[in-house]
Amino acid sequence: MTKEGGTSSATASSGMSTFRVFQITMALLLFSTVAYIAKFTTVWTSPVFKPTADDVQFEHMVHLQEVLETRGKNRFFVPDFEAAEAFLRQVDLKEGPMFVLLMSSEVNGSYWCSDCARAKQPFDDALARAPPNTRVLEVSVGAPRDWNDDYNPFRTKSTFHIRKIPALLKYEGNLKTSHLVSEQFVTKPKLLDFVFGTKIPTPRPPKIIRSADEMLAFVKAYKGDYPLFLSFTSGANPHTGRLWCPFCDIADLPIQHYFETAAPENAQLVRVVVADSYGAWKDSNNPFRRQFVVRVAAIPTLVRVSKAQPTDEPSVREYLPLFEDTKALQTFFQAKS
Repeated sequence: MTKEGGTSSATASSGMSTFRVFQITMALLLFSTVAYIAKFTTVWTSPVFKPTADDVQFEHMVHLQEVLETRGKNRFFVPDFEAAEAFLRQVDLKEGPMFVLLMSSEVNGSYWCSDCARAKQPFDDALARAPPNTRVLEVSVGAPRDWNDDYNPFRTKSTFHIRKIPALLKYEGNLKTSHLVSEQFVTKPKLLDFVFGTKIPTPRPPKIIRSADEMLAFVKAYKGDYPLFLSFTSGANPHTGRLWCPFCDIADLPIQHYFETAAPENAQLVRVVVADSYGAWKDSNNPFRRQFVVRVAAIPTLVRVSKAQPTDEPSVREYLPLFEDTKALQTFFQAKS
């Protein structure tokens, strides 16, 4: 009896196990089918599209049409970075020069940035004197919290890549800019006239030197028979086309302008490029750091070189005030050695 009972129980157990396996198999099959259908349905009902560059540009153009303001003859305004780029993409430089003025947003009709507020009238006056085909796009960099954000596109993107406002740039096409005039410099009427091409002094383009050996040879050959100025600066950023050193970028145009307007007619300005990148400049083996004829501890550096006699060792005098002190800068170029 026991054996028979045991046999009967085993048979029943075996039958239930087979049925249970069948149930589990069907459940898994059903689950897999539902999961597959759900996945298939999700793909078709919730497509994910990655916008192309053309899509983004089209969206920006639509945005531009919504926010663009005309504020006088050849003067326009947009409130943000995307609209500014969209505007510049469709600019035809054959119609005349285009400048970009980067300012703070306004609060109750006034710029929250005090430097921007001070620059407004000198800029407006200079623009009124500029050639009639001069065009200006004013762009707001936003509220204080927007501008102070390290990731603000006006700071990070190559189109403008500025650190200070107000900032005036000349548009060169292909979202490239040049001729940076920043902060207090935007209040200087003669400098603005120079930028706009209203009054252009006799051009005296600087000689360009790119190696320490060439600079040392030039200074050694110099006889002291004319005023010689050396402007040590950085190379250009390949992405922006402007100087990679932001302080050099700000000082470069004022140095050129005040040299041309204040230095004696026989003076020579030499632009000495110390490095093509920040890393190359900070390298302790940079040749300009290892020579001691003209010490260069930082850039930008402006010096005047003189010799009492052609065979004398050069005497070097460095310009020490801030470059924003334009009276001191003019005096430095005018003064006798």
